Amino acid sequence: MPSELPGLAPLVWRKWKPLPLQRRKTQSRPMEERFWECVRRAGPDECWEWTRRVKPYGQISLGRRGGPQIYSHRASWMIHHGEIPEGLHVLHKCDNGACVNPAHLFLGTQADNNKDCLQKGRASKPPVLRGNDHPRQARKLTDAQVLEIRASTEPTRVLVARYGMSTSGINFIRARQRWQHLGE
Repeated sequence: MPSELPGLAPLVWRKWKPLPLQRRKTQSRPMEERFWECVRRAGPDECWEWTRRVKPYGQISLGRRGGPQIYSHRASWMIHHGEIPEGLHVLHKCDNGACVNPAHLFLGTQADNNKDCLQKGRASKPPVLRGNDHPRQARKLTDAQVLEIRASTEPTRVLVARYGMSTSGINFIRARQRWQHLGE
């Protein structure tokens, strides 16, 4: 074989040579067996920590190395409860991303997850402020003034002078591209 590859020393060729078929690993261990090796179990009401890399959740491969991976809390759900229905997520009651205790997990939609996040004070974005609640708009216009602008037949330049707004600001209000929460 080395004679077929000019310029490669025999040692280099051996490094690149594939392993014989009888030495190749064709089957990986079952996911459940590999799962429990990575879990530090505690009491039934305590978090069972995933001991491998967690960022933001642990992961485990479904099959061979390099194959598809799933989050460890989803694997825990599948081991204890079976398949996860289409469109549902596995959510944490304890808000610990490393926890795989099935007693701390529940199924829900993305909307349930967002609601849970808001209720527990973990939302990263503040609520959207509209109309009079918005700090910049509250200084310029009230809801009643916006409704007056929409109902007005006066030229835009007159409304610009009256309300201290820009021409585009008045036009956006009239076209209902701003202050949309007021409706008609």
